[in-house]
Amino acid sequence: MAQDTLDSLIQVMFTLSLPEQKRVIAEMQANVRRLSSTGVDESVRRQLIASAEEGVAEIERGECFTNEEVLERMNERLERSYDEAV
Repeated sequence: MAQDTLDSLIQVMFTLSLPEQKRVIAEMQANVRRLSSTGVDESVRRQLIASAEEGVAEIERGECFTNEEVLERMNERLERSYDEAV
């Protein structure tokens, strides 16, 4: 997945309510456990676990964005991309 796409996905996830974010994290952690039991490369497994744990920590620190903030950031990114392309 392209880094910009991943960043956008993460920003969208930040717009979820706290219970929804916790559910996403729980499901991601379950997926990490499933992948690790099917022989996923250990470095990938560690990276996924670290990402999930960092997500939990960010939520607990209150590092999330409102829908309006996410839309504003996405629009700014689109405008920059457009300006660079032109």
